[in-house]
Amino acid sequence: MKKESVMYLQRDKTDFDKYDAIVIGCGFSGAVVSRELADKGKKVLIVEKKNEISGMMADYTDENGICIHKYGPHVFMLNSEEVLDYLKRFCELVPVTNYVHAFIEGRYVSIPANFYSFDALYGEEKSKRLQEKMIALYGEGKEVHILTMRNSEDAEIRELADDLYEKIFVGYNAKMWGLKPEELDPSIPGRLPIRVSYNNKNCKKKYELIPSKGYIELFNSIIDSSNIDILLDTKAADIINLAGGKIKINGKDYPGIVVYTAPLDELFSYEFGELPYRALHFEIDVFDGKREAPSAVTTFPMNFEKVRTTDMVELLDQKVKGYVANVSEYPGAYDKDSEKFNVPAYPVLNDSSAAIIAKYKEKADAIDHFYYVGRLAEFKYFDMEASIGSALRCSEKILEGEA
Repeated sequence: MKKESVMYLQRDKTDFDKYDAIVIGCGFSGAVVSRELADKGKKVLIVEKKNEISGMMADYTDENGICIHKYGPHVFMLNSEEVLDYLKRFCELVPVTNYVHAFIEGRYVSIPANFYSFDALYGEEKSKRLQEKMIALYGEGKEVHILTMRNSEDAEIRELADDLYEKIFVGYNAKMWGLKPEELDPSIPGRLPIRVSYNNKNCKKKYELIPSKGYIELFNSIIDSSNIDILLDTKAADIINLAGGKIKINGKDYPGIVVYTAPLDELFSYEFGELPYRALHFEIDVFDGKREAPSAVTTFPMNFEKVRTTDMVELLDQKVKGYVANVSEYPGAYDKDSEKFNVPAYPVLNDSSAAIIAKYKEKADAIDHFYYVGRLAEFKYFDMEASIGSALRCSEKILEGEA
């Protein structure tokens, strides 16, 4: 539902000059910065390429009354009290508990890998022996990076690491990223540690929450300001030109602020080459039946094209009896001309991409009143907490710099 205080515009009837700031993109980064600027009296125009707000967080309620996350599961996993308090301004948050299993060799194996995983894969006797060795080497309750275990002096721990690496990491990363774990920034495979315990809870952070009325309603609340207007179905490159280091909007010099949340390479016409992103294709299957998997989320590191399936009924603890609402994710290399993979989702972090993004950032940093923020523009892996936090920092920088 669109808020009455927000004006939705048509491009041919938009007077860009009347805005103090133009924000490109209406995911969390764009929405949060827009609201922060609007609350300080700035007149803001949000320009969004899609025909809806909320980016990859978009959701809807189907004919069965089931809330479905169109682009895969989104759960707030938070440590930041600042981000928590910010969200509470705009929505009621309710707790959920998220568990994940991987489907490996016909069995559901607890993820992140833990002692339950050992039991499932190796049987009681071998699992017990491995558990004792892991506790002795790394300490009970600790988490260990898979590559650390592969360098262990203990041959059986190396064998364990190699087996988990092949069964969980190689297949998952090959599909998700198109690369082996060692070819990625260490933060990527490090997101799936080996736990020296029976702790099978997916979230390690203090809070695990969802907005009670869904993400579209949350975004509508964030942008609910008389100082914010929105222009949908409009590509940034169609209205912005940065030739000569100056901002032009629709061919005219623009003296205001531009906040950009999309890929920088696209804005600069791929001058230094294309940045590598991964994209996802989603298939939704709602049926009357029973879920086979033991948890809401199942990953598929082996033998399937899909990388993850999420039952939205279970994930969101929806009181809809007898239904399963699966959203399955199929990864591929981002290609702006692809039919299925034409929306960038995750930056591929490695030495080559780091060199490219550094050149684009240097060029962007030289432009007055131009700011970039968010996972795509900053070319960093951000979860929702980090995206909101980065947007709040960017807003402070803008307000201090433009005062």
